[in-house]
Amino acid sequence: VVLTDSDTDNILSGSDSVVVTATFSEAMTTAPTVEISGSVLSATAMSSTASAAVWIYTIDVNALSPADGTYQLSVDGTDIVGNVYTDTSSISFVFDMTAPTVVNLRTTNASGRYTDDDTNAANSDVIEILVNFDEAISIDTSAGTPTLLLETGDTDYSATYTYTNSNTAYFDYTIDDGILTSPLNYNSTTALALNGAVLTDISGNSGVTTLPALGTTDDLTGITLLEIDSENPTLTSPQANSNNASSTDFGKDGDIITFRVSASESLDEASITV
Repeated sequence: VVLTDSDTDNILSGSDSVVVTATFSEAMTTAPTVEISGSVLSATAMSSTASAAVWIYTIDVNALSPADGTYQLSVDGTDIVGNVYTDTSSISFVFDMTAPTVVNLRTTNASGRYTDDDTNAANSDVIEILVNFDEAISIDTSAGTPTLLLETGDTDYSATYTYTNSNTAYFDYTIDDGILTSPLNYNSTTALALNGAVLTDISGNSGVTTLPALGTTDDLTGITLLEIDSENPTLTSPQANSNNASSTDFGKDGDIITFRVSASESLDEASITV
């Protein structure tokens, strides 16, 4: 017998339906039977075709609901004079019924402080975020581009998907103006949005986009702590006083004038000019 099937790689997910064809060297007297190892499918009659030597069976993977693993499909039958088919031909199938899920989020940036460039936004710091899945994935962006919503204060900004490598999806975030947050994390467990993109494993199982709970070692802060400070400081309550003996509101030659100003955050002393 020659066994063939309609699938291209024989890696099957729950949405697959595969036609198996058994072509015998002669006509069979009754319907041959097909079975799949591991008790996935017990001996089941195949369907006839225009030729008594050619029989087919359709594998409905979702109906079988096998455990993940590799299985063998084989056939049995008898020809028109009662000879029993004794060959050991078989087809190997890999069943993958498990959807890919997110394991953790990480970054390629080192722990530290990052900011924007007020004069040229294109030169602002970029945060690269890695969303790691438990198996290899692919993302089809022909209908949309995934985003990852970050927790960045009063206004939450998103990192944008750039590419996939094996089990990791990469996202970039170019820092916007006006952010003061530490440590940087994603907004919630639903922060990963596909926006029309299609995320699957190699078998075609749709990916689960739920992210790890915030506050665990699997969130973005699990290894690296990133501080975003792109909020420009504000100066308030400026004061100038002298050591003039008559009045601190006036100064003459030789008096020392002291300037005081309050800031919304700590300032770099070297940046202060009068």
